[in-house]
Amino acid sequence: MILGSRCASKRTLGTPEIATAVQRLKDDFAFVGLTERFADSVCIFHALFGGRPAAAEFVNVRPRKGAVSPPFPGLAYGAYDETPLIGWQDIADEALYAEALRLFGESERHALQRGGGGGGRSPGALNFIL
Repeated sequence: MILGSRCASKRTLGTPEIATAVQRLKDDFAFVGLTERFADSVCIFHALFGGRPAAAEFVNVRPRKGAVSPPFPGLAYGAYDETPLIGWQDIADEALYAEALRLFGESERHALQRGGGGGGRSPGALNFIL
């Protein structure tokens, strides 16, 4: 989708397309959040762009049916069991996700430097005073 294709299209991506997707993520997105760090993403967004987080922003409006605990023993909530993939990796997805992680880390550090929380706590325990 970041390259203009429909979601789940059968388009094969080569190195130039992957580089374009990564560059677009860097240049064209004001903020990149992570679903596995959703609450932190909401707080970091507000620390960077203003406003106070509202309780409604932390509600899971699209829960999976029956998802009350981690889906498989040993996996974090929301993690996927990749066993059926037998080691296969989506190179484009891995490259884009690596850049998303990097950008998220940058935003988190910037938010903490601006006084958006921390106070000696781990970055995962962001506590913003806005």
